Amino acid sequence: MSILEELSRREREVMGILFASGEATVAEIGGGMREAPTRPALRSILTILVEKGHVEVSGKRGREMVYRAKGQAQAEGRSAWRRLLGTFFGGSLCDGLAAHLADPAVTVTTDELKALEKLIRDARRRTNDHE
Repeated sequence: MSILEELSRREREVMGILFASGEATVAEIGGGMREAPTRPALRSILTILVEKGHVEVSGKRGREMVYRAKGQAQAEGRSAWRRLLGTFFGGSLCDGLAAHLADPAVTVTTDELKALEKLIRDARRRTNDHE
């Protein structure tokens, strides 16, 4: 089970910000939230995450503590991706990727397309090796 599955919505939001930024202060985390709670409430969330072992204090920046996620963003991302595909696309990678690429707000670079082509070739090779 992913650590993110056992957290509240607010805790997941804080973890997402820490995974994306590497480390952040209470003010920086609050600035990255859509509807940030009060600073004391945010400090409480961080204290809980520290107690649960998901976040650590990595130092100080001025008078503020700096926090860092202890988990690995890639592993959590894979778990979230599996849940997303299962919940919204019946587990279909093709349907999930098609929905993303069909979104007019999404811009795919040539480099990303080349990387996707390589991933598909590699997956095809692995599939052929197992047949």
